[in-house]
Amino acid sequence: MLTDEKTTNKSELLLEYEELIKKEEISWRQKSRALWLKEGDRNTKFFYNVANANKRYNSIDQLCVQGKIIQKNARIEGEIVEFYQSLYTETIYWKPTYQFPNCPVLSTEEKESMQGSFEEEEVLRCLKMCAADKAPGPDGFTMGFFIRCWEVVKYVIMNVFHNFLEKDMFERSFNATFITLIPKKKGMLGLHINWGKSFLYPINEVTTMQPLNAILGGEIGSLPTMYLGMPLGANSKSNENWNNVVEKCEKKLARWKRQYLSLGGRLILFNFVLDSLPTYMMSLFLIPAKNISRLDRIRKKFLWQGNKDRKSYHLVKWESLIIYKKFGGLGIKNLDTHSKTLKMKWLCKYANDKETLWGRVIEAKYEEEDRWITKEITTPYGVNLWRSIRDLWNELKCFFKIKVNNGAKTRFWKD
Repeated sequence: MLTDEKTTNKSELLLEYEELIKKEEISWRQKSRALWLKEGDRNTKFFYNVANANKRYNSIDQLCVQGKIIQKNARIEGEIVEFYQSLYTETIYWKPTYQFPNCPVLSTEEKESMQGSFEEEEVLRCLKMCAADKAPGPDGFTMGFFIRCWEVVKYVIMNVFHNFLEKDMFERSFNATFITLIPKKKGMLGLHINWGKSFLYPINEVTTMQPLNAILGGEIGSLPTMYLGMPLGANSKSNENWNNVVEKCEKKLARWKRQYLSLGGRLILFNFVLDSLPTYMMSLFLIPAKNISRLDRIRKKFLWQGNKDRKSYHLVKWESLIIYKKFGGLGIKNLDTHSKTLKMKWLCKYANDKETLWGRVIEAKYEEEDRWITKEITTPYGVNLWRSIRDLWNELKCFFKIKVNNGAKTRFWKD
């Protein structure tokens, strides 16, 4: 039986022990740079292994110098210092002087001409010596433009030259081209197509691709392809579009040392990192049930299989885990519901922003039904993208409540 004094001492020692453990965890977490885990997860072993792996990766255990292997730290350090000292040290301490007794020199008139101000005729003559139809500079204009529009742009160009003579310096951007400083018309954009890096993609069969390519340049590509992380010209219902997403998730998991993570750490990791990988694709494309099963299988395995060399048991059924925390679940995303929610945002955007370009295109193609949505798409042909979004309207409108206001968008018998 402990006395009151010993009980108090025990409590103080436990608090001190907890504080030391926390400090050790924070120290190793900072060394490991694993910023995606929070303090307090008690993953000191994981942080320790990550930090040691980083240290081993960045360390130089041996060095080959003139065919000999050096392994002692002191010699390795000395060889590195000596190498960079010789690299950045000038070995020649004298500078030769050159004398050209028979070299022609500039006359006084030539010196004055070289030091004088620039004349309009001189600048225009130099411009005309340049090829008019050569590739344009960063501003998008060829020399032919400045030659033909000289009477308009000469004041700006000559002002640049005069400022240079007065201040004996010019902006660093002049090194690219001083003509980029010419002000453009207000509201105009300086963007132009770089045909050297562009591709022409024919849709279906286009017989004029070769003549177009000869005029525009670039290369001829073929659909489907990837653009900004999205499949372009591919079947939106195809499982092949999602293979890349599934492979990314598998590669991401392969780099994580899950055997060193607690169950809570693994849950945080795939809720905030792993589940974000397919979100971009799900915001537009309907994810097939087969791929949902594949992603769920990956998530289940990562959550329950802490030690990848040992067989794991799923202690709770998956349907109970994908419920909100306030209802007893773990708040894991239901991928099917998440995908539908992301696409329902487009329905809300269409209802409120129909005057945008994409909204007008959708309305012109599918026609408006009741001021909020387009007509239902029943044709078997065409793009599946908007059809998959439009099919969710009946599920979404159950959550709407119509406010009459002035009644301009309210239908008396239907709403």
